[in-house]
Amino acid sequence: MKMKQREILNALPLDFRRDCQTQEEYLDKKIEEIKAAIREYLKNTGLRGYMLGLSGGIDSFAAAALAADAVKEISGVLYLLLLPNGEQADMADSIQCRDALLARFDNIEAATVSIENAYAGVLADISSCPFYDPENRYALGNTQARLRMVEQYALAKNLLVIGTDHATENVTGYFTKYGDGGSDFNPLDGLIKPDIYAIAARYGAPECVMKKAPAAGLGISSSDEEELGIRYEELALYLQGNLIDKEKMQRIVSLYERAEHKRHMPASPMNTWWKGKAEDTTHVVVDMIHAFVDGSMACQGAEEAVAYTCGYMDAHPEMRVLYVGDCHPAEHCSFKENGGEWSAHAVQGTEDSTWPEAFYQIHKTINTPLVRYNVFCKGTDPMREEYSGFNAQNEFYGALKYNLTRRVVVSGIATEYCVKNTVIDLLKNGFEVILLEKGLAYIDRDAHEKTLLELKEMGAKLV
Repeated sequence: MKMKQREILNALPLDFRRDCQTQEEYLDKKIEEIKAAIREYLKNTGLRGYMLGLSGGIDSFAAAALAADAVKEISGVLYLLLLPNGEQADMADSIQCRDALLARFDNIEAATVSIENAYAGVLADISSCPFYDPENRYALGNTQARLRMVEQYALAKNLLVIGTDHATENVTGYFTKYGDGGSDFNPLDGLIKPDIYAIAARYGAPECVMKKAPAAGLGISSSDEEELGIRYEELALYLQGNLIDKEKMQRIVSLYERAEHKRHMPASPMNTWWKGKAEDTTHVVVDMIHAFVDGSMACQGAEEAVAYTCGYMDAHPEMRVLYVGDCHPAEHCSFKENGGEWSAHAVQGTEDSTWPEAFYQIHKTINTPLVRYNVFCKGTDPMREEYSGFNAQNEFYGALKYNLTRRVVVSGIATEYCVKNTVIDLLKNGFEVILLEKGLAYIDRDAHEKTLLELKEMGAKLV
């Protein structure tokens, strides 16, 4: 389950910049980032504005508020459509959302269009077909979602249609293919449910929306969480790289795999996404912490190696990245003052044991150093020297060796010590190792060159 979680998080467009910020700081920057993208895409198309189907739910309110706020700066418009299916139970919530948005923004126009006739027409057309199953709640519910999109596009002259899907729905496939999953622009992409509630609150969402249980309103179930079999709170924790109950993790994997087709363009002889996938690769970054880059034991070529490693990550976003670093207690046996051969370095709680800022600027933020998720510590036992990162530990995910794919790319510091011992352990345990020469730094040049030859003879591939 842990390995599958890494695969899933690496595949989704999630944002982990929040880990270095407070929630308020993250939201400040995220809202501005989303609004800038909404404006930029509209300008790129040359159209007048956006259209959005406004339900009585938190997602559509947040998406509408972001869109209206963004395009008002470029004289753009937002058209809101309320799309009930006849007499709908939560119509009052939709009206409150509409009124709150109209009161806040002067660049919104709103209308109500019922899909009742269209839906009745579909049922009239298919009810005599031998394939028709009146008990198929999913088919009937998804038909409503698709009809709402049909009517939005029928009215969206010179407008772009906004979608409301987000990471919490993406991972579970909780959206209708060619229904709410079919749109021109999706401002909530990558957000998790708590983010959406916080954004909606900032824009003055009505209390009825902030407090009610999220529900698709398609007649399939009374709430999203009932249908999914998992709470949004649990999904949010999972998507932030936390471990949750094993059965819940299995449920998420099941939902994710069952909905894989929804995350792809239509399959074809040219688009064979369902066939064998390329083999996963893990990139292990060894000891590129401040101690060995620009701190107490700075090594030769360290800053260049960090820059190359970050560039390699950006060029290979499909790879999972795990970090191994010294995290010594002050009384560690390797320190000279304790009878060892090295000066004190990488002491727990000091800047020496942290990762350079460059690793937090890479494009795929799931691959930044996240202590709870992909950072593994070694050298924590004061009485034992530990050069290899093979058995380095993460509090939640256990030893590094249990979190690796068969193919491993390695960069790090120092070639002749921690990198060497990590690679040797990997090779001895049957892993395929690719060593990035430009992603290595060292204490002694000659020892570095000698180590590279030795590792190559043992089976490591140098690139």
